[in-house]
Amino acid sequence: MKRIAKIKEFLVGVRAELRKVTWTTWRELMASTGVVILTVVIIAIFLGVIDYLMQLGVIGGRYSIIQLFKRG
Repeated sequence: MKRIAKIKEFLVGVRAELRKVTWTTWRELMASTGVVILTVVIIAIFLGVIDYLMQLGVIGGRYSIIQLFKRG
């Protein structure tokens, strides 16, 4: 019986806390989603450019810009 009382008390507490939550509006949700998508696209482009440059050997490899500066 104690277990059922504890579960009931817990659920009452959960309900009380959920009433305190400030839920975002649809407009705020869409704005936040837009920021996340834009950030992901920018990072993806940046990493894509870095990957492409590495494939060309510009960053790493025998004829890299870094190696040219190390030599001299």
